[in-house]
Amino acid sequence: MTHVNTCEPLVFKSVLTQMAPNNENDDATKLRKRQDAVESIKRTPAYIITRLYYDEDYIATPDHNDLKMSKRQWEKSVMKWRAELREEFRELSIR
Repeated sequence: MTHVNTCEPLVFKSVLTQMAPNNENDDATKLRKRQDAVESIKRTPAYIITRLYYDEDYIATPDHNDLKMSKRQWEKSVMKWRAELREEFRELSIR
């Protein structure tokens, strides 16, 4: 008589369930983290001074609600935005 392991399919199903992404929760987490990043930069002296000097959003803030943007694209856009803010802040400090 051969022994049949009846637990194996249940374990495999459990692993798949744990690995399956919960898009709704993942998207909410992603949006919260992106919003936190934007708010953090908006509290910096570079952003505050630049915003006070210009009436509008002179250097466009990355859209944290754009879920089509990959993590790498998002991080690249935030780094570019931050670098532009720092450069403009330096220019305003020289004037």
